[in-house]
Amino acid sequence: MSFCLQGKRVVITGGARGIGLAIANAFVAQGAHVAVLDLLPMRADDAPLPYFACDVTDESTFASALDGAVARLGGLDVLINNAGVTALGGELASMEAAYFDRVVAVNQRGVMLGLKLGGQRIADGGSIINTASLAAFVHEVGTAAYNASKAAVVSLTKSAAMEFGPRQVRVNAICPGHVRVQRDDLDPEVMESLEQLCETVAPMGRVAELDDLVGVYHFLAAPESRYMTGQALIIDGGFSLGLTPLLYEKLGIGL
Repeated sequence: MSFCLQGKRVVITGGARGIGLAIANAFVAQGAHVAVLDLLPMRADDAPLPYFACDVTDESTFASALDGAVARLGGLDVLINNAGVTALGGELASMEAAYFDRVVAVNQRGVMLGLKLGGQRIADGGSIINTASLAAFVHEVGTAAYNASKAAVVSLTKSAAMEFGPRQVRVNAICPGHVRVQRDDLDPEVMESLEQLCETVAPMGRVAELDDLVGVYHFLAAPESRYMTGQALIIDGGFSLGLTPLLYEKLGIGL
C-alpha cells in the first residue's frame, strides 16, 4: 500500500496557519495540488500556495472562494474543513451570547456550509475531513461554547457520511487534543501550561506537535481509507484514557 496523494486536488479551509498550513505543506510534498481558503492572509515567508480569501460563516463568499479554488485545481478530490476559533469564553453563567454565536458560526455553521458546498462539488469517491477536537468528548471549565461546537462537528460528520455514502464520498473527523501552535493571540504562558498538563495527564507525556497530526489527515485523504466513513478519530497521546501514574504521584496518592 502506498497511501499516494499524487495528483489529488485538495482544498483546506483555515489553511494559512497552524494545523491547516502543516497539512497543506505535507500534502504538497506528497504530490497533491492544494489550495487554501482563509480569512487570514498567507505569510510572505511561507511556501506559496493558491490562496482564496474566505469567511466560512458566509455562504455566498464561501461558495465563491471554493469555486475559485476548484477551478484553479481542475476539480476537487479532498476537502478539509479545518477553519475554526479556539478562544475561551468563560463559564456559562457569565458567557456573552454574542461570543457563543461567533464560536458556533465559525466552528459549526462553517463546517455545515463546507459539507453542503463541498458535497456539491467533490468528485465521487472523494474524501471530506472535518477538524473537530478532543473537546467534543472531554470537557474543561470555561470552554462550553467550544465544546458544544466541536461536538456538533462530530454529529455533522456522521450525518454527512450517511448522506454522501452512495457516492462513495467518505466523511470523517479528526479530534486533536492539545497541540503546540504558534499564534499571535496565544499567551506563551498558556502554551507552557498546556505542555505541563499533557506531561502529567497524557500517557505519552507531551503535547502534540503539528507533525503528529498530518499523517492521520494523509491516511483519510488517501484511497486506502476508502471504506472508512462517519468516524471521529481522537489524536491526543492518550490524554482521554484516564489517570496516569504521574498524576497520582503529583497528587501524593500511592498506587
